[in-house]
Amino acid sequence: MRGPGGARFGTSGVGSTGHLQGELLARRAGASRCEHAPYRGTAPALQDLMAGVIATVFDPLAGQAAQLGGGGDLRLLAVSAPARVPGMADVPTLGELGSADVTAAAWMGLSGPRGLPAPIAQRTTEALLEAMGRADIRARMEELTVHPPARPIVGDAYAAHVRDFAQKWGAVARAANIVAG
Repeated sequence: MRGPGGARFGTSGVGSTGHLQGELLARRAGASRCEHAPYRGTAPALQDLMAGVIATVFDPLAGQAAQLGGGGDLRLLAVSAPARVPGMADVPTLGELGSADVTAAAWMGLSGPRGLPAPIAQRTTEALLEAMGRADIRARMEELTVHPPARPIVGDAYAAHVRDFAQKWGAVARAANIVAG
C-alpha cells in the first residue's frame, strides 16, 4: 500500500475528479508523500484496493455500489457530497471531517454547441426538467447511487456552475502539476 512516494491512492485516471480530490486532500492533510495510482477505470482500481496494492480509492459511489452494499468487501470512509448520502447516513462527508474544500459531488450536465438556437435550448431544457421530475427516473437514479438535486441547475446557473468547477479544480491541477496526457 506504500509506494516509493508514500501512501498510494487509486483513481479512474490522471486528471479525473478523484485524482484532483486525492491531491487536494493530501495537501490539506500535510501528506506530501502520497502517490497517485491512475487506473483505466474503476474496476481495476477496486481490484487493487481489495488486494492491498493501494490504500484507498477516490471514485464516484456509483462505481462502488455493488461492493459497498450488504456487507460487501469495501468500507466507505467518507463521501464528498455536500450532505450525507441517503441510505448511508452513518458515513460522514469530507466536510464533516474538516475538508469541505475537497467536496466535489459527481454531477452530469447537458450542454449544446455555442450558438444553439434559443428555442431548441428551451425545448431541451423543458424536456430535461420533465424527465427529471418523473418519479420512476428519480427512483432509478437513487438505486444507482446518483442523487439528483430537487431541481436541476439550468441556464445561466448551469454555465456558472461549470465555470466555477473548472476554475477550482483547474487551480488544483496546476498546483499539483497535473497535465493532460
